[in-house]
Amino acid sequence: MEKVLSQGAEGKIYLTKFLDKLCLVKERFIKQYRVKELDTKLTKSRILNETRNISRASKNGINVPTIYFVNLIERKIYMEYINNGCQLKEILTYIFQLNDLNTYEKFLEKIINDLGNMISKLHSNGIVHGDLTPSNIILKIKSNENNENNLNSGKDEILKLKNYDYMYLIDFGLSSMTTSNQSGIEDKAVDLYVLKRAMISNNPKSEEVFEKVINIYENNCDNGKKIIEHYKKVEMRGRKRLAFGWNNK
Repeated sequence: MEKVLSQGAEGKIYLTKFLDKLCLVKERFIKQYRVKELDTKLTKSRILNETRNISRASKNGINVPTIYFVNLIERKIYMEYINNGCQLKEILTYIFQLNDLNTYEKFLEKIINDLGNMISKLHSNGIVHGDLTPSNIILKIKSNENNENNLNSGKDEILKLKNYDYMYLIDFGLSSMTTSNQSGIEDKAVDLYVLKRAMISNNPKSEEVFEKVINIYENNCDNGKKIIEHYKKVEMRGRKRLAFGWNNK
């Protein structure tokens, strides 16, 4: 069994079986335009970086897919498939399109609290995600089944219950380890800015949600106040680029 979920220039993601367990495989393609030895070295480094940061996040209490196996020769990472889950992007889009936020007020409070705490925990442990968007945040409800006949999206049940059991962070392909010095603060501030831009591009009404998220983040993250102060500078640079096309350094 192999079911392709997505494919691009860098690689593909598909479902298969590993030791009789349904799993997700992330495969990186060979770059024919690169010198073979360089391509192999770069790909190995990126795969190891991704899996190490997933493991670091897991050890520090963040819900991430479990890594089952890494095949460096075939350029593949075998990991847990998050069944009965739904992207945060889809959930927020649905809620804001309703124009009835009162119905989902407590549900949104839970999302805000969990998201703010998850990012603060990630950054407090020196991990920068690099692609922190609502598409890479999965809300999941409990499921006892995990097979190819039960590839369920949990969206309908999550919205019906106005609740979920776990918040997962996925896709650490652009992640990195950082420090508490100025370069680390910059990287974490950019992580937050990427999240804001992604949220409001999906729906401008989600800006209020984001502001509440970073309030929780500031109160819980190591150096949270400094990071938020720097985030505001990053945001200002971003606004100038959008407004005037400036390439500030």
